[in-house]
Amino acid sequence: ADVFDALISPRPYKEAWSIDAALAFLYAQRGRLFDPKCVEVLVRHRERLDDICQRFSTVSARPALEA
Repeated sequence: ADVFDALISPRPYKEAWSIDAALAFLYAQRGRLFDPKCVEVLVRHRERLDDICQRFSTVSARPALEA
């Protein structure tokens, strides 16, 4: 899940990957870098990933302290 989040999140040094591209990478590396069963679960729940990513991409950051 940590690698998936890192792949689909924009960083100063890279663009965000699409969910499909991230899943394809994880799937290609299953059994080498990633547990095959974990990857299978992510792939099987593709629709839920869309919902989760959409829900949390709209969360706005708030300042830690109010002025």
